[in-house]
Amino acid sequence: MHVLDGSLWSRARPQILVLVSMMVLVAGRARAETPRQTAKAAYAEGAAAYEAHDYATAKTKFEQAHAALPLKAFWFNIAQCEYQLGHYAAAATAYERYLEDNAHVPDRALVESYLEEAKARAALSETEQKALQAAQTAQQAEQQRLAAERAQKEVEAALQAAERTAQQERVQREQLEEESQSLFKQWWFWSAIAGGAAVVAAGAAATAMGAFAAYDFNASQGTLGSEQLGGTN
Repeated sequence: MHVLDGSLWSRARPQILVLVSMMVLVAGRARAETPRQTAKAAYAEGAAAYEAHDYATAKTKFEQAHAALPLKAFWFNIAQCEYQLGHYAAAATAYERYLEDNAHVPDRALVESYLEEAKARAALSETEQKALQAAQTAQQAEQQRLAAERAQKEVEAALQAAERTAQQERVQREQLEEESQSLFKQWWFWSAIAGGAAVVAAGAAATAMGAFAAYDFNASQGTLGSEQLGGTN
């Protein structure tokens, strides 16, 4: 397979472009004036764009020239643009259309080598595209796996946080229950003491009342009066 280098491309391109220009002018004499002028103008713009390495614009202009004046020579220029743009399969198709049914191809062997190179690069490009797609698929799968892991960690963290909150609430409830029981015990203790004191006080009061009721006031008064009377006599 013939491998192209930049110098080979640069030598071949101007010869074909000049040839196309000449063919446009010659063919224009036998055709209507408007298509010839349209093709010539589009070709000139395409050639200028190609020299400026604006291959996308050049391709468009050469296609316009071919649409106005369908000469096979335009296919070579289109193929050159497709190749420079990295569209190797499209370049191979354009080279083939240039070569097919065309007995007047200058340097046919050279153009055929361009065709083979474009086909080889297209096959390689397809392989690279498959490899790239496989790599992208693997990358997406890895991203999904990492996303799933992050989501799982977030769920676990949320569950742990909820468990900690529940634990804190349980501890708080237990503390409140212990404090309530402690207060209840204190209330019962002091209530019992207060009750016992009341019983003791009531008992003492009852004893005092009983003693007071049993006291013989008459006897005491009689004795005192007798003494006082006795003292008077």
